[in-house]
This record gives sequence, C-alpha cells and structure tokens, in this order.
Amino acid sequence: MMDFINARVVSVLVLLTLVSTSRLGVPAEAEQVLGTLSVEDPTTHLHAIDVTVGSVFKVEVWARGVPKPGIVDLHFRIVWDPDLIVFVSHDIHDHGFGVLSGVVRSDSYELEVASPFPHSPFFEDVSWTTLTFRCLGEGSSEIEVAYSHAYYGDYDDDHEFSFSPENATVNQKPPQSATSAGDVEQTIGMLWLALATIGIVCAAILAVATRNHGRNHSH
Repeated sequence: MMDFINARVVSVLVLLTLVSTSRLGVPAEAEQVLGTLSVEDPTTHLHAIDVTVGSVFKVEVWARGVPKPGIVDLHFRIVWDPDLIVFVSHDIHDHGFGVLSGVVRSDSYELEVASPFPHSPFFEDVSWTTLTFRCLGEGSSEIEVAYSHAYYGDYDDDHEFSFSPENATVNQKPPQSATSAGDVEQTIGMLWLALATIGIVCAAILAVATRNHGRNHSH
C-alpha cells in the first residue's frame, strides 16, 4: 500500500515539473507595435535634413496611425549625438493632454502626456513636440526614437503598445567659406581697371566727336 502511495506522489511531482517546464518554455507575448513615431523636418516632413555647421534647425515628432478609439497616454524618448548637435529648446503640442514629464538631457529628450480624467482619447496624425538644435560639427548623425509606449482606449494591459520608429538623419555640412581679404582686394583692383578702361574709351569718343564738330563748323 505504501509503495502505491509513493508511486502516486512521484507521478504527481513529475507532472507538476513537466507543466512548470512547459510554461517556462512559452515566450512572453510581444508588445503590440501600432502606428509610427516619426522624427522629421517640420517643413518638408522628410527624414533627411541638410544643415550647416553653426546653424540652428528644428525637427518635429509626429505620431501617425494611432489605433482607434485613440490614445489616452503617450510616452517617448528621443536621442542624438551631443558631439555633433546640441539641444536649444522645445515646444510641446499637448492637444489637450496634460504633460506628466518633460526631461531634457545632453543627449536625449523624454516626454509623457496623458488625457485628463474623464479620458478623451486622441487618434489624429499630429506633431507632439518641436525640438530645436544647433549644429556643432561636420558629419552625419541620427536623431532617433529610442523608446515609445502608449495606451489606446484605456489604461488596460491589452491596450498597451509601442510605435514603429522613423528616425531622422542630419547631414551636417561645413559653412560657406568667407571671402578672403586677398579676394576682396583683387575684386576691387579689377573693378578699378574696368572703370579706367571705360573712362579712356569715353574720353576717346568725346575727343573724336569734338574734333568732328570743329571741322563741321570750319566749313
């Protein structure tokens, strides 16, 4: 009898072990990816932005393709290379949402906005912030969406999702070369030579005209 009980206990333990092992083997459900979060030129809406060293430029962060009935919370982080571009300022477009946080670091900007209670979801394609930078050096660098998270419909785990990122590439060109002092002197010299030539030609024309006029009067 004791052997039968021990056998049943062993069987139960084995079964529990198999069940727990099978659960560990199931991958966690991946977070939904819905819509896009785009870093782009405010005017052209392109992802390639050409700037010169020392100039100031802007980018906008757009959310597009938000699932209906719309988002009630939006949280994202934008990163860049602080050796090539430096943050100047930002302008938040909250669209009636409350700003929960807006954190600026040397190489990143993080924003979270949420619909006030009672929640009024938002699903239009709009810009949520405008970032202003100054170009520090030549080269090519990315302004990237490093993190995104949102809720649609309500604060429910089943309505949690992230955006597909669309990053911007900043092509940083050298500034236009200033005209050197030697070039200025050369230009002025050529201008004086041209004026002198014009003066000589005009004087010759006047002399011929005066001589012809005198001959006509002598006759």
